[in-house]
Amino acid sequence: MKDIERIKTICDNYFNIDISVKTRAREYADARKMYYKLSRDLLRKPVKKIASIVNVDHSTVIVGSQRLDELISIDKDIEENYLTLRDKCLNDGAIFNIHTTDINNMSNPYLKYLGKEDILQHSVMEYMKNKYSDVYCIHVPNEGKRTPFMQFKFKYLGGQRGIPDILIFKQNKKGKCGLAIELKVGYNKPTENQFNALESLKKANWECHWLNDYEKTIQIIDEYFK
Repeated sequence: MKDIERIKTICDNYFNIDISVKTRAREYADARKMYYKLSRDLLRKPVKKIASIVNVDHSTVIVGSQRLDELISIDKDIEENYLTLRDKCLNDGAIFNIHTTDINNMSNPYLKYLGKEDILQHSVMEYMKNKYSDVYCIHVPNEGKRTPFMQFKFKYLGGQRGIPDILIFKQNKKGKCGLAIELKVGYNKPTENQFNALESLKKANWECHWLNDYEKTIQIIDEYFK
């Protein structure tokens, strides 16, 4: 139950309300719907348990989740709020530990093989796709183990080690040519090659950062586009 309660707390804090308060005010109703869908989609918990946390019946959870799907398709603000909450939940260590069975309950069986940095990067890319859909933004597949031949081929074709995880190809109002972000988790820091790549991009008039926090990353992105 603690994982469900944590999702409720994240929703409460995000909207600065208590979603269990009995009111039909839209702010509360929409926030509850997001709580229902997050708990069902991310945790696959029984509907009755999800309902009990906010003192509603199980049918309310089912109908509320379905209604949110409709709202997401027509309301951009609701879609953005839901995706932001989803990313907060996925990056919350109190809910998901990549080595626990919680994440194995999620819909895609391959998710259990992802690392925390993978999830962080996915969250940032989802944010970009949702809020800045017209901006060309890519992840550079520059990591992973290679066979001796693939190492040779990588160098032969001009591959460079240490390219940042996320490259945003959009000149901003400050005249920067693009935004490069190297993502880390915990106490991890960029390698020498990664620092060198960031410095090279800075010399090419790119704004460059290495970050290990979702909220800070989103802040940097939003500030870049101001």
